[in-house]
Amino acid sequence: MNIIDQIQRNIFLEKIFPEGLDSNLLIGNLDLRLDGNLLVDIHTLQKPHIEIPKWGIWNKDYNVIVIKILCSGLSDMHITNWMGNKFSGVNFIYKNNRYIISSKEANSSVSITCSGLIFQECSTYIME
Repeated sequence: MNIIDQIQRNIFLEKIFPEGLDSNLLIGNLDLRLDGNLLVDIHTLQKPHIEIPKWGIWNKDYNVIVIKILCSGLSDMHITNWMGNKFSGVNFIYKNNRYIISSKEANSSVSITCSGLIFQECSTYIME
């Protein structure tokens, strides 16, 4: 599944990743809100299809793009060893009218279940 197709307000994401996101991602930040929503930062090492002047030059000014997604209708979240979280395969599944975003490593796992995904913004940084 191309997760970008499942995200609301995805026009910008479709322009920078027209073939979708690769699976080498990092769930880098979780902001749990009292309204039942969760802001998730998905970090990708994938070079964008188009240059964004505001971001600068790939591999000089930035080499990571952070995609901020609001997960609405949060119904379940499990985290094991958050500090062990790293770039790896992140799975996106749509099942029973719910989205499941998960990542699992030998000593770490993250799983989020929600009813909607809404694009918020992107930011960038350089990872040494």
